[in-house]
Amino acid sequence: MNKLTLISISIALASGLLATDLLADEFTANSTTPASLSNTVATQQEKAPMPSAKEHNTLGTISEITASESNFATLVAALNATQLDKLLDSKGPYTIFAPSDAAFEALPAGTMTRLLKPANKDELKAILSYHVVEGNLTKADLTNQKVKMVTLEGSTLNIKSSDYGITINDANMITSDIQASNGTIHIIDTVLMPQNVKSTTKNSRKK
Repeated sequence: MNKLTLISISIALASGLLATDLLADEFTANSTTPASLSNTVATQQEKAPMPSAKEHNTLGTISEITASESNFATLVAALNATQLDKLLDSKGPYTIFAPSDAAFEALPAGTMTRLLKPANKDELKAILSYHVVEGNLTKADLTNQKVKMVTLEGSTLNIKSSDYGITINDANMITSDIQASNGTIHIIDTVLMPQNVKSTTKNSRKK
């Protein structure tokens, strides 16, 4: 066999292999997923349960979030004592201007000890209700505003926005927009006192 014949045979073999590869690629592109692979995917999908509606909702209620934060210990104790924790666990929505533990500590000595006694439950409830308004109010809703808002206690809060921040009566908003599933929590640095409770407190001191 001469050299020219060998070259011709090599070219023919190479052409045949190339054609085989092209046919294999075309078959792979046009074919469906093998049954074994489809069964594996189906089995994996069956093993991965769909998340429940509760799992989708990663936000807790106002009561749940305040209970989980260490700087709300006094507020949580007061909410529990007045059963307002149940209200703030309901659908709402509500906005609470929540005093920090430091805010409660700034009250006159013995104030919270007295208010947490069962005999003073109504007074404590009035104070706490004065920190809550209906509706979901974010910082953006309160920015560039000067408004009066009716609280759950029944009297109004003076909310004012300025270049220095947002004030609620004489309290400063120090942390804003803690989102809950039933509203919003804003942390303030002062415990707010409704007018009728202020009057009661003054009268009791005079006696």
